[in-house]
Amino acid sequence: MIRVAGAGWALALWMTAAPAFAQNAPEAKDMALVGYNDTQGRSAYQPVIHEQFGRWIAYTGHHGGTDAVPNPKNPLTGAEEANGTSIVDIRDPYHPTEVAYHIPAVAENTDRRCIKLDNGGQRCKVVIETNNVEVDDRGYIYIVDRANTGMHILELTGEARKIVNFTN
Repeated sequence: MIRVAGAGWALALWMTAAPAFAQNAPEAKDMALVGYNDTQGRSAYQPVIHEQFGRWIAYTGHHGGTDAVPNPKNPLTGAEEANGTSIVDIRDPYHPTEVAYHIPAVAENTDRRCIKLDNGGQRCKVVIETNNVEVDDRGYIYIVDRANTGMHILELTGEARKIVNFTN
């Protein structure tokens, strides 16, 4: 019985450790990585990909940084920022390029998110967690925040509007 229990324990340990090994190097079958964008080190949820006027654009909602880097550096501004929405030009999938971003302001209803600490206390912060992103044919971008910050309707301006090629 001890051998069976020991073997079961070893199998369970191996099964939980095996996925961690796969994280150290890419692994693929019948698929090749062609391009990469670091999304500013921000977690993201379900990018929306649209072909607009012959150009491919990825709209991505971000949840934020990590405990180690809570406010990743925005390569467009050089500022450290949390969360928001990124617009990435993916016409050339080998070289995806971020062309715009938006980070909503904290609103009256924005939730505080808390984690429990080992000492029994908790650490809380107010966060923006843009979760869903959609775009319509007119170029309006709709984002919804999962921390109760609300829905925002955005429009590309400046160089980003030219890259996406909205004509209205």
